[in-house]
Parts: sequence; structure tokens; C-alpha cells
Amino acid sequence: KNTASIATLTIRLDALVGVVTRLDGRLGSLDGRFTEMDWSRNFQGRFGRLVSKGRLISADELDAFYQAWDDGTLSDKEADAVRNLDIIIQGIEGRGSDKRPVVLAVEVSIRLEEQDLDRVVERSEILRRLGYHTVPVLAGALMDAVLANQARDRGIQVLLRPSDVTYAI
Repeated sequence: KNTASIATLTIRLDALVGVVTRLDGRLGSLDGRFTEMDWSRNFQGRFGRLVSKGRLISADELDAFYQAWDDGTLSDKEADAVRNLDIIIQGIEGRGSDKRPVVLAVEVSIRLEEQDLDRVVERSEILRRLGYHTVPVLAGALMDAVLANQARDRGIQVLLRPSDVTYAI
């Protein structure tokens, strides 16, 4: 009797672990989407120290990008990489006589990791090759201090908002 009860309990516990694992993945995905939307929705306040007169754009609104893709100078893989940036902001960097057009290439994640750093550098380099003054930006809530220093050493702006963490397990 005890053996049968333990077996039943084990089966139910395994099923519960499966459900919790799936829910955790879904919650993480939703939290990530919410974080990205929140950064986009509040972009002027969050990115205002990096760019003035900023506006959210899609990659295809960048004329040189679109032209390079259209004429085949830019591969589909490169074009897809740029189009997959979480946020693209076009505006003005600097003040007074130091002003110049800029494109912010932004990757957003709750927990910023090394692959985010590599991805934003790669995508920014594609835009630079097309003639855009591009600033890579990592935006999120959590980042290892060593990785944050590596990012800054590579010319990546890091913007952290710990309040973006909506839940913790």
C-alpha cells in the first residue's frame, strides 16, 4: 500500500514539476516582452541622456540599410540581425557644436549576459559599415559587474533599471 502511494505521489510530483517548469518559461518570456515594451514605451526618459530628438524606428526606415539590403550589398543574415534589434532609436547625440546624428542599437533583457553584449556589438558594426554613427546599448535590470565593465571597455552604453524586475524565484 505504501509503495503504491509513493509511486502515485512520485508520478504526480513529476507532473507538477513539468507544469511549473513550463509556467516558469512562459512567465520568463512574458516578463522579457514586458521589459522590452516598457523600455520602448518610455524611451525618451530612459535614453534621453544618450540622444535628443529621438524617435523609435524600424531598420527599414534607415535609408542606407534598406538600400544595401535591396541591392544585395547586405546579406539576408545581416539584415535579419539588424531587424532583430530590440529597439532602434534615431536622433541627435551631443550638444551645441558637438551635435551629430546617431542611431542607438539597443538590446534589452532583464538579465544581461555575454551573448547580449556580443549580439549588440555585431549588429552595431553592421550599421557602422553602412555609414551610420551607431552606439550599441544594453538595457535591462541585472548585469554582472565584470560583464558591465567589459561592455563599457568595448564602447557599449549600459543602462540598468533594477525596478524592471517584476518577480524573482
